[in-house]
Amino acid sequence: MRENTKPLEQVLTFAEAAKRWGLGHSTLREAAKHSRFLPGEIRKSGGTWLVTEEAMKRLYGEPKGVKNMQYYRKGNIIIEQCGWEWANDYTFSSDDYEVGAVVCQSTAEWLEQGYEQIDKQELIEEIEARGYVVDIEDYLEE
Repeated sequence: MRENTKPLEQVLTFAEAAKRWGLGHSTLREAAKHSRFLPGEIRKSGGTWLVTEEAMKRLYGEPKGVKNMQYYRKGNIIIEQCGWEWANDYTFSSDDYEVGAVVCQSTAEWLEQGYEQIDKQELIEEIEARGYVVDIEDYLEE
């Protein structure tokens, strides 16, 4: 039996999408202005901007509350990002690491810079493989 995908439920107004993803009111207008959406992902209907759910997931990950934390790895650097609220980079050396704040970016932007997206379990394994003993549950939310 074929699943009914309800195509109109996969299209959101900018206001609906911003609320669902926990973004500021102008974030999507700015993204459109700077051509961050691909052809066919947004369009204006009358005075209302529309965006596909797929485009939102491509640029901003899962909606707020569904999966807030995202992790990226490139070489000896791990990025930990909490939605659009904050992001930290952990730069590991042979015997230590440094932590710094970085600007939040979309998954597409991290990938363009050569990072790979990893899940929470991969993050834990990476930290343990570097010899650190951390109760990661204390500071990472699901």
